[in-house]
Amino acid sequence: MLALTLFTFFFLLGARSLNEPDEGRYAEIAREMHELNDWLVPHLWYLAHLDKPPLTYWAVAVSISVFGENEWAVRLPLALAGVSGVWVSYLFGLALGGPRVGVWSALILQSSLLYFVMARMLTTDIFLTQFIAWTVYFFWRSWRCLDAEAPENGSGRGSQAKRFFAWHLAGWTTCALGFLTKGPVALVMPLAAVAALAIPAGKFTPQAVFLNIGKPNSPGDNSCRQNHSKTTYA
Repeated sequence: MLALTLFTFFFLLGARSLNEPDEGRYAEIAREMHELNDWLVPHLWYLAHLDKPPLTYWAVAVSISVFGENEWAVRLPLALAGVSGVWVSYLFGLALGGPRVGVWSALILQSSLLYFVMARMLTTDIFLTQFIAWTVYFFWRSWRCLDAEAPENGSGRGSQAKRFFAWHLAGWTTCALGFLTKGPVALVMPLAAVAALAIPAGKFTPQAVFLNIGKPNSPGDNSCRQNHSKTTYA
């Protein structure tokens, strides 16, 4: 599957010229960022261009600085973002239903025409998509901690609390990266997914939505399960 994924996103990546207007505009902004060595304020035609957050420009400018000014270097961050989205799809499927579900999730996503096209065309969309996917995945792993059984000893509870915090921190980190890609939509969509979990569970509180922490009904609600891949649902 790894070979197929790499082939899907990297084969002939730089074979065609940049499309107008989006690819040319984003590539020029990244090129000027590298040329001017100004990584805070994006420029287009050497004038400040503040229409979008800078993360996409940063990624492309870094690629240009390493591989030169060419189509392959411009699209390389997109291909990597596409692979990243496939990877999180596999991990989510693996956690929910095992290896077979994970593999099929990854194959279906990378064979979807729109996803394939956007992973080979310079816009912000594929970056945003994979950051949102990672955010939802990390928050879901953190959410599963609410349903875990607490270990008997204090050290075990402390270890599980650390894992809960680690998943939680990872979720807000990818959410912040999505915000740097396309603004508030990177926050709205993951929170909508968390709210969809919180409402049926009866934990629709500010903590459940914004901090992913519900009001525990038992001592085990603040801990994390050791093996999430074995989680089953009725």
